[in-house]
Amino acid sequence: MRKIFFAAIFFALFQTFAFCGNPANVILLEAPKDIPFNVWKSNLKERGIILAHSFPPAGGLVITDEEISTNLQAITNDLQTKIYFDLPNGEDETRLCSTTEGSILFNAQKKLLKVDEQCMEEKMQEGQPLINDVLIPSFEREVEEPLGSCSSTSLKYSGSEYLLGNVSVNVILPESNGAIDTSTENWNSTYETNVANEIVEGLNELRNLYTLTTTLKPSFTYHYYYGRTDSRAQTSYEPINRNAAPSYNNCSSGEGLWACEILNNLGYSSFSGYTKAREFNGDTRISDGTDWAYTIFVVNSVNDTDGKFPDNWFGYAWLGGPWVVMTYDNDGWGISQMNKVIKHETGHIFYAFDEYSSSGCTCAEVTGYVNYSNQNCQNSCSSNVSCMMRDNVNAVCYYTKGQIGWGDSDSDTIPDPIDINPETA
Repeated sequence: MRKIFFAAIFFALFQTFAFCGNPANVILLEAPKDIPFNVWKSNLKERGIILAHSFPPAGGLVITDEEISTNLQAITNDLQTKIYFDLPNGEDETRLCSTTEGSILFNAQKKLLKVDEQCMEEKMQEGQPLINDVLIPSFEREVEEPLGSCSSTSLKYSGSEYLLGNVSVNVILPESNGAIDTSTENWNSTYETNVANEIVEGLNELRNLYTLTTTLKPSFTYHYYYGRTDSRAQTSYEPINRNAAPSYNNCSSGEGLWACEILNNLGYSSFSGYTKAREFNGDTRISDGTDWAYTIFVVNSVNDTDGKFPDNWFGYAWLGGPWVVMTYDNDGWGISQMNKVIKHETGHIFYAFDEYSSSGCTCAEVTGYVNYSNQNCQNSCSSNVSCMMRDNVNAVCYYTKGQIGWGDSDSDTIPDPIDINPETA
């Protein structure tokens, strides 16, 4: 099997692509065809190689600020893995991009290498603040299940307790089929690539904010469901023309109409309400062998006048899951800043609260697997710093860290959820 070395690729591509800034090493690993993806991924981990972003079955990305490890070079033969320190080109690019997952992987490396991007930071137009975008689910507990019990079902539904380890991310781009609503939006491959790139950029920025023990640094495994080509992600409704009207466990109006229809298409029609999504996420997590899972619905709004649902929602999440909803344009944020929106909304998925003054946040409210207060709330609290939950910057404050599981109360670099023994009865 042909080995691909850094020097040869770097000089071959240097004349073809313009690189912006000095990004970390973003190394593409193309998975072998004859080894199950999870086995291959585990074999990499045994060699100290962690995929920051995985796109089964195509491969994944290793991201490091350090010099290239000899371990990485060795797997070319040992694990039949093709390695690209820069973008694949020629027949390698053609082969990789012949599948949906391979194309997403290729474009993700290109995005994170900042190929062909403008190097000058520009102040971009922003949309409305992401206030009142966190929704509290109302859980229906089975009568025979006492409070605090730890059943196999409750474990399966605990999809996002803290942001450590590997997270499965289901990304669904609904496509209207015109069966009930007139179809006014249509996905194409360019829009799909834009969404995939922005999501991987946002989650990569999020993982780079983590500073504790590296073995627990968040990583992500993606599954894309494109309604343009996958009938399971198609819906009778045109989502952007319907009110979002988020109402937990309600499949008969608002987001529930099209979200539940798609989840039924994916095989979860026997489950009621939003349990469909918790089952879907749980099954994805089990199949991937990951620690957590959640779903992102991205609603096409290219032809819509304001990038919002008729009732003015555009980006929001259910606290602790099971899903995030974003429009393509996210009001005035635009597709080029979806990375900021998904970073903020993923904070909610892992129990972070808003810190905007107008969100109605309070200093004393607590949230998270290990309870942390919301003292960076803008309503005269003890902390007053920029944060991704406050002004959508690429920064995370002490209190948000604690809420999503990155707290370190004893300063030993071990995150609190791992370091503090849970209370048991």
